[in-house]
Amino acid sequence: MFRVTEAAYGPTSADMIKHIGEAVGVTTRLQQNKVLNALRDTDSEISLKRLNTQQRKMALQLLKAASPVTHRMSRSTRSLLRRYHEKGLLTSPIAKREPLDIPVELSEKERAVYVQVENYISDTYQKAGPDARGAVGFVMTIYRRRLASSFHALRRTLTDRLAALHDNKNAKAVFGTTAEEDLPVDETADEQVSADEAADLEKQALVAEEEGEIQKLLGAIAKLGTDSKALRLEQELRSAFKDGYDSAIIFTQYTATLDFLKEFLAERMDLSIGTYSGRGGETRDLGGAWTPRSKEHIKRALLHGQIKLLVCTDAAGEGLNLQSCGVLVNYDLPWNPMKVEQRIGRIDRIGQKHPTVRVINLAYAGTVEADVYFALSDRIDLFQGLVGKLQPILARLPKTFEQTALGKREDRERAQAQVVHDLGTQITTADAEGL
Repeated sequence: MFRVTEAAYGPTSADMIKHIGEAVGVTTRLQQNKVLNALRDTDSEISLKRLNTQQRKMALQLLKAASPVTHRMSRSTRSLLRRYHEKGLLTSPIAKREPLDIPVELSEKERAVYVQVENYISDTYQKAGPDARGAVGFVMTIYRRRLASSFHALRRTLTDRLAALHDNKNAKAVFGTTAEEDLPVDETADEQVSADEAADLEKQALVAEEEGEIQKLLGAIAKLGTDSKALRLEQELRSAFKDGYDSAIIFTQYTATLDFLKEFLAERMDLSIGTYSGRGGETRDLGGAWTPRSKEHIKRALLHGQIKLLVCTDAAGEGLNLQSCGVLVNYDLPWNPMKVEQRIGRIDRIGQKHPTVRVINLAYAGTVEADVYFALSDRIDLFQGLVGKLQPILARLPKTFEQTALGKREDRERAQAQVVHDLGTQITTADAEGL
C-alpha cells in the first residue's frame, strides 16, 4: 500500500518522516531513512524484519499517516473557515474563542492535604520492588489524576481502595470498571491496557499499600471545607451569565467529580441542571430527584433552554454536538491535551449561535497541570486549537506527567520546573524549524 500510494501521489513528506520518527524515538536521519527504505523495498518482508522495535513503531505510524485517504482529504482550520465567511463563501459564521486560564489558589488546609497525597504517591511507588512497580505506578497515577480533578473524586477512590485492602482475596476492581476514566493515556505506546488488565494491576498493587496511610488521607480530606475550585467555578458561571450567556457545559474526567458538582451546583445556583456521562444522561426534577435521560433528550433540552448547566464527563466529548451553548468549563485538565480540544469542539462548531465562545480552564495553582497547560496556552495558543504539527510534542505529555507524579518527593519542585523548561525548548526548536 505504501509503495502504491507513493507511486500515485509522490514521495512521503520529509517533515512527516522527521516528526513521526522523533515522536517514537527514531531521531537520526540515517535511521529514519532505514525505515523509509524498508517500506519502499519490494522485498519489504526481509527489510522490515531487520528493523528494531523503535523503527518498527515508526514504520507502523508512517503506514497510518501516509494512507491514500490523506491525499483525498482537505483539512479546513477554523481560521480558514473564518476567511471563507468573510469572503461570502460560507454562510454560517465561525465563533471566536475566549480562553480564561484560572489557577485556583488552594486554601492552607487543601494545600497540606494535596502535598500529603503527593508524598504518599511518590513514597509508595519508590518503595515498591521491581516486580510490583508497574502495578503500583498504575494505581498511583490514578490517585494523582483524581487528586487534580477534585478532592471528592480522590476520597471516593480511596474509600473503595480501603475496602479492597480489608478484603484482598475478594476485592472487586475499583478502577477497571471505569476503564475510560482510568486507563493509561499514553498515545505513543504500542498497546493500551485493557479493563481486565487494569483490574489485575489493581490487585497486584494492594501488597504495596498501607491501610493506615489511606485512613490518614481520608481523615485529612474529611476535614476540608468546600473545594476552592468548586467555589471558583460558581463565581465564573455567575459572571458568564451576567455577561449574557444563557447556558454552560462543565467537563470533568470523572463521574465522582460529576456527582459532586451536580449536587454542589443544584444547591448554590437556581438553574436547571443536567448531566451526561458513560451512565447516560440525567435531569433534576423540582423535588431534587435525578431522572435518567437519553443522549438525544439531553441535547434537545439544552437546545431549547430546558437545561442551563450541563455537567459532563469525556463521554460527551464525542458524538454530542452542543453548539447552542456558549460557555465551556474544563473543570480538570486531562494529561492528554487532545482531549481538551475534543471537549471544546463540542461547542466550537459551524452553527454556534454566539459570536464568541468562552472557554474557562481551571486547575489548582502550583501543580504541574496548571504550570504546563497555562504555559502552553501562552506559548502556542493551546486553547485556541492552534497546535498544528506540535502534536508529536503534546503526545508525549501524558508520560511526562506520569513520571513527574511518581518521582521522588525531594525532586518534585525541580522536576516540575524542568518539565515546563523542556517543553519551552521543544517548542522553540519546532518554531526555528518552521513548523
